[in-house]
Amino acid sequence: MNPNSLASVKGRVPILALGLVLVATLRAGELPKWLRTLAAQPVTSTAADVPATVLLNETILEVDQWGRATWEHRYAVRIVTRTGLSEARAIVAYLDKNDTVSAADAWLLRNGNVARTESDNKWFDWSTADQQGAIFSETRVKEISFRDDAVPGDIFACETKVEGAMLFTQEIYAWDNPLPTAMDRFVVKVPAGWSVIPLLRGAVAPAASVSADKRVWIWELRDRPYRPHEPWTDPHSVVAAQVMVNLVPPGEAKPDAQRLFRTWTEVSDWQGKLASSQCDNDSAMSAKVRQLVAGCADELGKIRALAGYVQKLRYVAINRNLARGMGYRPRKASEVFAKGFGDCKDKSNLLRAMLREAGITSYPVVALAGNEREVERDWPSPYQFNHQIIAIKVDNRIDLPTVVQTPQWGSLLFFDPTDPETFVGDLPWHLQGSNVLMIAPGSAELIRLPNLPVESRWLAERRVKFALTAKGAVSGECHFIGFAQDGAQMRHHMHSLTTKELHDWATGRINAAVRGAAVQNVSCEDDEATGRFGVTFDFAAPTFIQMLPGGLAVVRLDVLGRGALPTFAENARRTAVEIRPLIQDDEVTLVLPSGFGVEELPTKTVLHAAYGSYENDYGVKDGTIVFHRILKLNPLVVPVADYPKFRQFLASASKADREAIVLRIAQ
Repeated sequence: MNPNSLASVKGRVPILALGLVLVATLRAGELPKWLRTLAAQPVTSTAADVPATVLLNETILEVDQWGRATWEHRYAVRIVTRTGLSEARAIVAYLDKNDTVSAADAWLLRNGNVARTESDNKWFDWSTADQQGAIFSETRVKEISFRDDAVPGDIFACETKVEGAMLFTQEIYAWDNPLPTAMDRFVVKVPAGWSVIPLLRGAVAPAASVSADKRVWIWELRDRPYRPHEPWTDPHSVVAAQVMVNLVPPGEAKPDAQRLFRTWTEVSDWQGKLASSQCDNDSAMSAKVRQLVAGCADELGKIRALAGYVQKLRYVAINRNLARGMGYRPRKASEVFAKGFGDCKDKSNLLRAMLREAGITSYPVVALAGNEREVERDWPSPYQFNHQIIAIKVDNRIDLPTVVQTPQWGSLLFFDPTDPETFVGDLPWHLQGSNVLMIAPGSAELIRLPNLPVESRWLAERRVKFALTAKGAVSGECHFIGFAQDGAQMRHHMHSLTTKELHDWATGRINAAVRGAAVQNVSCEDDEATGRFGVTFDFAAPTFIQMLPGGLAVVRLDVLGRGALPTFAENARRTAVEIRPLIQDDEVTLVLPSGFGVEELPTKTVLHAAYGSYENDYGVKDGTIVFHRILKLNPLVVPVADYPKFRQFLASASKADREAIVLRIAQ
């Protein structure tokens, strides 16, 4: 929703046709002073897994008396390994027809020489529309890449300048580069009479300084360590620190269109005025609403019918007039309905219009999608949000985990119309527990969305029943069932697969433990009322047991695996682990053939820790072995110091899974 966010384009590296270049001798004045100084510094040693080291990352924001801004950026990185060659690139984003990229220069230095240099007209210029799911966007990016020319030991550097009007006299800066960084600096310059009000947060505190006249403010972090990519990294550890800045003009100043928000009410009122005329209706939409709610027994049934219709519409954005704040304004509901597509704010607005036609009141709600940071209560600004959902006023008797009781609006049912797989009564994982803002008259405080209970909202039930033949072959059926968020994740993955890919998925799941298994009759079941999603298939394999001397055989019933868990192979970590909630309830039933009996069963295992719990047991009755296990993980963050204990908990559960059953075969 936030058109000024670059999160959607940071990962793109287009293929550029870069030719060979000649190495020229470095001449005085050829490079800016800051780069000459960095290039002269001695090379420091790094850990073996570090791909590159950042020498300087500096952003300077300067605002003039009319509220126009200049963003200057200087960046230099030393390539350490071949893996780090991809770091020899730079991007600069701007708004078409509002911003001017007045400078863009890049250099590649090798052994004190200039290996390559390019100015603005050589940078690749592209629209971010396809990265934002848009058919049109005014946000554009200039990009340069020297990766095809770089070698380990080179320094890549760039310097850019963008000039344009600020939508709000507010700014956020985050220290979030994963590479080890010698200097990461943010500078703010304001005219005489202006004031700067910063708000800092994060695990570390940047060094701060301000000039005597209070016109230049500097925050910097030095010698930031490497943060490698590790599974289940706590997203809040990705951002080491943030500074949120209000730039306050003197009382008599009147910047062209800039706004400064001091309260959440002002934010709500501003966005409410933008959207006030957009929640319209027409005869075609009214007819569709009547069709969808016909036969619905109650209010909740109507909500589910209308919500299900809107969330199935295609996600497509049209990002125009962003410099005037139109990136926060939905298109008219009638237009979205007629064309059958929209972005998050469009879909939220359409659902509001359709609910109103059915006699149900609702409100738009702005949220922050993604877990890298949280909405800061003490810094009112639309810049904190990038997503829009909806709050539906419901009867107090509706008992769903996504209903929040509020003193001002009563019972509110929160729902995300953009997520096509998460149904009414559930919330996407990245929104749970987050702070959101109601766009409604009198909205003055953030509302915290609920964290849904693990036992009912993250449950995965998996069942396997199969029969063993006297020759050691097996055949049977598998049922994988997910509820709420686990069901939504399954649904999202399965809906992306072709029929063949679905068959291959089922084959891969069972073949991980039952080698040579052939799969057939793969089918999916979906229940929109409960969010339950399941996959069922049959399988058969020529061998399953391991024969031993003396008429004995060994069999292991851990045929379901732990596909939802990553592999924590490293003995130590550098980042905290965010445990994602999970409860797997597994049951494996093996029917033995005539003449087979159980010689030895594993003992029951029970594990309890702060991270969760694990329990298994085995039973035998009438020639049938039943293996049952439950693994539960609690949503929490495991500090680096506690990682070995968490890893040991998972290892103990895995060891218990692999315990063998000894069978005796009648001779």
